[in-house]
Amino acid sequence: MYRRDISLSPDGSRVAYAASANTGINVWVLDLARGLSPRISFNYAVSPQWSPDGKHLYFNTPTGIYRKPADGSGKEERLQKGGLNDLPASVSPDGNFLLYGLFDILTLPLTGERKPEAYLQTQYAEGNAVFSPDGRRVTYNSGESGRPEIYVQRFPERRRKWLASAEGGSTPQ
Repeated sequence: MYRRDISLSPDGSRVAYAASANTGINVWVLDLARGLSPRISFNYAVSPQWSPDGKHLYFNTPTGIYRKPADGSGKEERLQKGGLNDLPASVSPDGNFLLYGLFDILTLPLTGERKPEAYLQTQYAEGNAVFSPDGRRVTYNSGESGRPEIYVQRFPERRRKWLASAEGGSTPQ
């Protein structure tokens, strides 16, 4: 079994991950105390991200971004139509926004209309966006300097960006 896209739950007790098996790539959750690992998704799914309270997982399928209870109960709820490049990257600490995208960074409000908005969309590839613990900044990688670097920028306004890496970087945490 091939595992990728590993995401630790907010309380540190579970790990969500995408794994390929005979059933294709799906999202699973490993309970670290009990060693149990039930499958959460049943269609091709990748890039699981936890809600701040640990009750839900957000993930990508070929048809869009979905949310499902992290215990596997209930149905998947499609939040946004899309494709394989709409990879969930981070949920804001207040649970109100999802950062997603592979070459551009978009925000999806998780309440109200759920109309996506570009957070960062340039001629360069940006990705791996992560909210700061207070939700007031986003850290991401960009190739604008000619090599992958890590930048930090305010959220929700997009001003005052600064370079955070000194020798390149690709996956901020």
